[in-house]
Amino acid sequence: MAVFVKRTVRRRGDKSYEYLSLVEAVREDGRNTHHTLLRLGEISELRASGQIDRIIRELRAYAEGTWLEAGELSGEGAPSFGATAAVCSYFRRLVNGVSARFSR
Repeated sequence: MAVFVKRTVRRRGDKSYEYLSLVEAVREDGRNTHHTLLRLGEISELRASGQIDRIIRELRAYAEGTWLEAGELSGEGAPSFGATAAVCSYFRRLVNGVSARFSR
């Protein structure tokens, strides 16, 4: 049983509305299908009321992994490995090229 959040777009006239639902993926009669477990509501209303953030905050308490708020992450003081990786890559190419010439 796989449960996930599904986004559905409904069009009424020239307007479109996006809805979120909690659905279960199941296999019936050899076909994959979804069963809607809970309709969460229209996305813009969920965002405006802060309900999406509240739902995520409550679910984080039951998650096995560590969840961080976006503001909790920082790249300050993190080492940069880009230049080191580039030098290492070119050094390997150089060594492979030199060893190939001497092995002839």
